[in-house]
Amino acid sequence: MHSRGRSDEVSRRDTRGGEADVPNPNSPGVARQMYRSYLRAIRPQLRFLVIIRDPTDRVRSWFDHFRLSRNLTQPPIELWVPLSLGKLQLCARMYGFSLSTGALWNSACRNVAGEVLTGGLYAPQISSYLHHFEETQMHHFEETQ
Repeated sequence: MHSRGRSDEVSRRDTRGGEADVPNPNSPGVARQMYRSYLRAIRPQLRFLVIIRDPTDRVRSWFDHFRLSRNLTQPPIELWVPLSLGKLQLCARMYGFSLSTGALWNSACRNVAGEVLTGGLYAPQISSYLHHFEETQMHHFEETQ
């Protein structure tokens, strides 16, 4: 697997052994793209596995991954999270919405503090799929330790 340098896609082998660009399923607009890509007759047969991780563990893991993979010098996570949340709240106030409304997902504020915090907003990700697919097609699992 290799990256093509685009944050919304990864390169994966398709079933014929060739390369295929597969969009990140959590990126905005991908649920609509998937809906349009499959024939009407096939759509009801699609199944989605949704694995939900504890959001606190996810933030810590992403923080460590981004910091190490990009050789970033960041303050400790205990300082970085409140600073980043403050940036998100300020941006939300500037655009006139609350972070609790879910408006963050499709706003200009989405990545103001980096995708470390917003990448684990499960509700907007799942709701974008439920807008196009039936709830019975979703199978939710919670990560346990």
